[in-house]
Amino acid sequence: MLEVNKYFKKNKTAIFVSVWLLLVLMGSIFFYVRYQYAYNNANFFAEDGVVFFRNITIHGALDAMFTLFNGYLVTGQYVLTGIAIVLNSIFGRGLETMPKAMAVVSYVFLGFISSLPFLLFRKKLGYLLATMTAILLWVVPLGGYDYTVIGTICNLKFSFFFIAALLIIYRNQKDLVDKKWQFIIIDLTLLLCVITNILTIALLPFLFWRYKNGIIETINNRAIKKLSAAQISAAFLVLLTILYLLLIAFRHTKSMPGYLDEPLMFGSIINIFSRGSIYGLLFPVNNLLNDYIVIFFFIVSIVAALLSRYRAELLFIWYAIFINVAGFVYNRTGVTHMFSTYASDGGPGLFFYAGTMLFVFGVAYSTQDWFRRQKIVSKIILAALAIGFIMVSLPTAGSRGASYTNIISKRPTISAEIIRVCANASDENVEIGIYPSVEWTLTVERRIACTRD
Repeated sequence: MLEVNKYFKKNKTAIFVSVWLLLVLMGSIFFYVRYQYAYNNANFFAEDGVVFFRNITIHGALDAMFTLFNGYLVTGQYVLTGIAIVLNSIFGRGLETMPKAMAVVSYVFLGFISSLPFLLFRKKLGYLLATMTAILLWVVPLGGYDYTVIGTICNLKFSFFFIAALLIIYRNQKDLVDKKWQFIIIDLTLLLCVITNILTIALLPFLFWRYKNGIIETINNRAIKKLSAAQISAAFLVLLTILYLLLIAFRHTKSMPGYLDEPLMFGSIINIFSRGSIYGLLFPVNNLLNDYIVIFFFIVSIVAALLSRYRAELLFIWYAIFINVAGFVYNRTGVTHMFSTYASDGGPGLFFYAGTMLFVFGVAYSTQDWFRRQKIVSKIILAALAIGFIMVSLPTAGSRGASYTNIISKRPTISAEIIRVCANASDENVEIGIYPSVEWTLTVERRIACTRD
């Protein structure tokens, strides 16, 4: 045992990187196995084709990244699309394989964000608990709408909210983050999250949590002390965010009309907050829940957070969950009509999965002291129970492609569409049918689509 500990200490960086890369790889493969239809029956899905790919093709990557969509920027999604374009240019065959490249990027990105609890908090949670948390995120519940998230890019903007919440918690850990380069990388990533998911802005005030004592002292003494590089970086991030908000107000681009704009259904409020939080762990028995049970779970969870030594982080997680749900519902009140009952699939998974992921992380974070006190045998048993939970949960974590099968039966693959339009058209532009329905088509130049000619 002594030799093992000695080897671990000597090679801890190499071991950490190896385990982390393995988690990303295994997570990516896991998402592919669950939602392989996006790759095996590839075609563009909705905005993946008609917005992200098309805008980059027409306007170039840089201009597209700063194009407003539904009234705000979604730069992170353009970055992911750009990565897919580069990947396809190296390994693909033009337009025909572009949807496959986007699917691969989606799988790997979700594998990456699932690994963040290990990447950021392994020293605090310990290797085993951090690894278990990452694995639990592999089965993040997506209900019958799994095909709108996994293997696509158009709904990955919600995952940037999850990234931002974890980074803010991490940034406030004085024992984990104390170097200038760490603050710069974190704040640049937070800026990307801000210009991808506008709700992230509501999390930024908590950047200054670790400086609260200094801020109070400054106010009391009426004297500004010398600012650290980390404080300057945070202030600069907030300044850029304010400029971004002014840009949005000046441009005043309206959201997409006719999409989830029905009146608010108040009877669904408890259900929808459940869907954006505790559903992350209770989804296998979601059909057994009701408003009273959910309220009980809410009260227990919040009281537990208040009593915990980690109450600041846990209450922040609950605040983030509230912002994630309330912000979307405020903007798209019609979504409440999709959560009228506690159905097994819990309603559409594409809007609130960031909150369910945060809840899973919060539970793990709150149990770190208890978990650390357990003997190795107990930890192995707990790990086995977590794996058992995954095996039981997987069938209810999503439709596992069942919904996607129905879409495939209505729309052909990108390969079939290219063969069809290139055989029958001689126009300069061709119109390709894409997922999810006949209303969605992608218009591209013939020279881009018909490379087989």
